[in-house]
Amino acid sequence: MAESTPLDALASAVTEMDRVADKLRKHVTEARAADCTKNQELEKALTQVEVLAESLEQFAFLYQEVVVKNSPPDHEEITSTDEREAAERQWEFEHPIPPQTLAEHCEQHGLNYDSDQSRGIN
Repeated sequence: MAESTPLDALASAVTEMDRVADKLRKHVTEARAADCTKNQELEKALTQVEVLAESLEQFAFLYQEVVVKNSPPDHEEITSTDEREAAERQWEFEHPIPPQTLAEHCEQHGLNYDSDQSRGIN
């Protein structure tokens, strides 16, 4: 299972905000359809719930833009191999790997840096 990132959490929150906003609107519509709104206090509460749903939708829209802007390229949307490779190079350029020494690189790949065999010395 892949590790969740803050961007994944934000994308999940956006989905949840949309879902809750839809549910709130549905409940308001059902309450008004049942002709329960003869009570002014209830109508005021329903209007406030509608405003809350609208605010949730606005937040979801704003944060969806942040998710899209900061997501790595989606390879399914890119058709040609050249475009995909260019997108990957661009993403790697924007998100560089921190520099490391040769010893650290060898250790990361399971090689013994101090061994003559790992450096091709006979």
